[in-house]
Amino acid sequence: MRSTAVAGQRRSRGAGSAWAGVVVLLLAWLSVAASAHAGHDIPLHGLWAPAESADPGDWRGQGEPFDPTALKVFPRGPAGAWVALYPRAGEWPAATLIVVVRQPGLESVVFHSPDGGVARASSLRLEGDALAGHGRLAFQVRAPPDAGEALLLRLEPLDGIASAVGFAVQDQATYLREDARWVAFASACFGVMLAMAVVTLFFSFWLRDITFLLHTGYVLSYALIQAIQTGYAFSVLEWTLIAEAPRAWGRTATAVSVILAILFLDRFVALDRHAPRMRRLVLLLGAAVGANVLLGFLPLQPAQALARALINPLLMLAGPAVLASALVAWYHGSRYAGFFLLGWTPLLALTVLDSAQLFGALPGWSWVSGAALAAGSFEALVLSLGLAERTLGVRRDREQAHRLADIDPLTSLLNRRGLERRLDALIAAAERTGEPLTLLFLDLDRFKSLNDNFGHVEGDRALTVLADCLRAETRSRDVIGRYGGEEFLVVLPECDVDLGLQVAERIRQRLERRGIPVDPAGTPLTVSVGLAVRHRGEGVTALIERADQAMYEAKNSGRNWVALASSQPG
Repeated sequence: MRSTAVAGQRRSRGAGSAWAGVVVLLLAWLSVAASAHAGHDIPLHGLWAPAESADPGDWRGQGEPFDPTALKVFPRGPAGAWVALYPRAGEWPAATLIVVVRQPGLESVVFHSPDGGVARASSLRLEGDALAGHGRLAFQVRAPPDAGEALLLRLEPLDGIASAVGFAVQDQATYLREDARWVAFASACFGVMLAMAVVTLFFSFWLRDITFLLHTGYVLSYALIQAIQTGYAFSVLEWTLIAEAPRAWGRTATAVSVILAILFLDRFVALDRHAPRMRRLVLLLGAAVGANVLLGFLPLQPAQALARALINPLLMLAGPAVLASALVAWYHGSRYAGFFLLGWTPLLALTVLDSAQLFGALPGWSWVSGAALAAGSFEALVLSLGLAERTLGVRRDREQAHRLADIDPLTSLLNRRGLERRLDALIAAAERTGEPLTLLFLDLDRFKSLNDNFGHVEGDRALTVLADCLRAETRSRDVIGRYGGEEFLVVLPECDVDLGLQVAERIRQRLERRGIPVDPAGTPLTVSVGLAVRHRGEGVTALIERADQAMYEAKNSGRNWVALASSQPG
């Protein structure tokens, strides 16, 4: 028992260390995400105004002031919105300058250079002096602006929801350093998600468990969402197919990720057992999200418009419902719900924060988008660990079931099935090595009289006493078990006939000394033992039969005796 407890403590300490490592990894990811915009940006102030036309001559230098470093959703006029950036110092530094638009989503931005040039950039395409700003939009300022002159941009009109964007002006070295850091960070996050997806895909086929496949689909769909939102799919991977209809791909990937997350949650945490009412709710929401996706594919403009209008409300309901379901399941004893909560909660919280920024909340928290990418890879890692733990749990349960199937519940010794399996393995080993193997066949004497005189409870106690005697007189490598009724077997590997006779005699004497009465006169309970040494080529059945015959010879000799089987098999 002590060794089992120590092993359990070691597993607990190991699990604690693993979770500590996971939390440290998350904090490291978030710190990288939070510092992704750290650099030597030129201090700015800005003005903005709705654009009535695309002619830069319409900009009169008047507008509403704003902080370029804070995220903001800009209302649009017929031609979009003008954004003018000014140096706080009053003049621009003498350096090669880069204008950066942060978190542009699917925005299209036009830059009007001081020298009269025009550049246009979006995550999908670049024109003019626009640079491949991975995860951002960037424009090189070819001609140095005059002192106090504005750098003018125009956010073009959008069909969908506008992004909360921020602005910066950097020197070229700062821009390149930040760009390289973002590509490395995003690639690491996507690499983790892809690696976890590949691992769980492999296990889904190896273990034939659809839960792993659902996890794979969820991770890949969420990775696609992030690749579209950050522009990684276009600026780094250059996926032209998705670039042709990014919003449709994004809506579909979002809906698929929610549906797969619900189905994964259902199987992973066993909602049917731990949260049946919440299960009905989340499955209903998943079905509604799926129906909305199909609605959006209908070749009818009203149906598509309705699908676009419904998707965000459905997602706003589904996310908290999934979280609540996991909480209920965890409260009712699903330990795997803890894994889901650990991975899902940070991601859901960051998704809510990201959505809140579209409505003007938390404009200074520019790190949320990067943190959401990190949280996605963290979730993929945590849920993969949860799946691994679940698989190990299933394996432990299966092994425990196998062990219990081989154990006699009364004596805690091997039963007949377990004995024959172990004996077969030991015979095979003895056949290979040539070492002797001895079998003892034991049968309690006058056991029926004990039951008739004192009842089956005393009979059961006598069986457990004999089991204790067998344990006391055998080695750790010996195999002992209850063959059936009051019959027991002892298998002695690497044991010759002389040693076997000594073990049998010690067992006989120990039981007799216990003085268990079998009748009112106090006749002690004894045991008759048959001993057989295995011959080369002899199998399980033949060996047991010879030991059994020897046991009957001991009975016929007056009981409480050890008899040696015939040297000839059969």
